[in-house]
Amino acid sequence: MIKNRPLVAVRILLFKDNTVLLGERINTDKITDWPPTWGPPGGHLELGESFEDCVIREAKEEIGIEIQAPKFFAVTNDFYAM
Repeated sequence: MIKNRPLVAVRILLFKDNTVLLGERINTDKITDWPPTWGPPGGHLELGESFEDCVIREAKEEIGIEIQAPKFFAVTNDFYAM
């Protein structure tokens, strides 16, 4: 495992009937000391993994939903100093 490397987070926006799925995000990686918040499901991109493959994997792991053909939406480059 490489330490002190950038982490690429991927979030999944799932829409149905003009609503979006949110869940309570609990800090489990212990990198930050942030309190729980609400947000879309997602996770971290694995080395060599595409954004689409990451979304498919994370949707299955986190919420048990199989996504067939995710559509790429946007990228942000956010830096958080730890």
